[in-house]
Amino acid sequence: HTGRSVGYLLNAAHLAATLLTWGVHMSVYGDWTDAHCTVVRPQGGNVHASLPMVSIVAEVVTISTFKRMFTRNCRLRDNIDNALTLSERYQLTENIRTLKLLTPIIWSHTLLGVIATVIFVIIKPIFPSPEQYPLVEETVSMLYLQGIFMPIIFRYRYRQDQIHEKELRTVNTTRGTTFASYHAQVITE
Repeated sequence: HTGRSVGYLLNAAHLAATLLTWGVHMSVYGDWTDAHCTVVRPQGGNVHASLPMVSIVAEVVTISTFKRMFTRNCRLRDNIDNALTLSERYQLTENIRTLKLLTPIIWSHTLLGVIATVIFVIIKPIFPSPEQYPLVEETVSMLYLQGIFMPIIFRYRYRQDQIHEKELRTVNTTRGTTFASYHAQVITE
């Protein structure tokens, strides 16, 4: 069990890593107007520009697939007519729990990609040289991912874990008829 201070420490570490990367870059190169290493030649720019779109489409397909699987598993678990064994019911519950854990990760990754793409399109006229595009794109993506959204996501996940742990402790410390009624309710779900 970790305290709230560990979450704050991890958030501070993420922000410090972002500032450290920026500081090292500025001290070594002194200026950030040109990318020092372009991975893509100008002839391959169209291919490089289309890859993020394919990635975003794949992530949207993943989100819709997860949503369909989640809905189907919930329906199967809640359907009283199905004669499910206890192990099948447990497997459906675990599938639902796993999908609940993975779906926010996919959503956040997709939204970060879309946000970075939109910001890049908005900022692109400021940096007219194609040699600057990779640097601007990486700066936008890493800034929002490491400096802003990841601490928020980690904080949310930490709170969800704390709520779940508190719920488990409440159930595990109950005795007698309260425990029996809770146990019967969980088994019949």
